[in-house]
Amino acid sequence: MLTHGKIWTAIDALASRYGLLPSGLAKRAGLDVTAFNPSKRVTTTGGTSTGPNKAEKGSRSTFLP
Repeated sequence: MLTHGKIWTAIDALASRYGLLPSGLAKRAGLDVTAFNPSKRVTTTGGTSTGPNKAEKGSRSTFLP
């Protein structure tokens, strides 16, 4: 199952693969450089991508810009 945490892990891995920080990856994608900041990796229930939370167990999570 694709989870909030797995998506963030994949974004970090992609940035690392190209020798970038997440902010550099966001910039290359044409996004605001703060788009992938850890402070924005929050679910609608207030959980983070570092572990399971209610959003990962069925409710919908949202990326907060």
